[in-house]
Amino acid sequence: MLLAKLEEVEGYTHTVLQQYPKAERGVDFCGYRTWATHILPRKRNIKKARDRFRSLAKLFREGRASMIDAHQVVSSFLAYTKHCNARCTVNRILNDFCLTKGDTIPCRSIITS
Repeated sequence: MLLAKLEEVEGYTHTVLQQYPKAERGVDFCGYRTWATHILPRKRNIKKARDRFRSLAKLFREGRASMIDAHQVVSSFLAYTKHCNARCTVNRILNDFCLTKGDTIPCRSIITS
């Protein structure tokens, strides 16, 4: 009904770009972007995992998280990425993840010094 009204407006053209996404972006299926040649994780899932690692590192530094919590988060992330081609992404995210206790110098400062 709304589409019929909009088509009456002069100069309106209906596009179906979102109804038929481009194949170059891959097919979004079961938490992964899938192509004929490879499978990658969704970008939003990788961003959320990175945020989860950062918040876990902060909680661990404050003493509100344990190694068991860290093990569960890392294991969950590795299990998710095991089913796709995300080796470089996993390496980059886990290299940035560092757990320190108390008021010690953050890992990034240690590495760059």
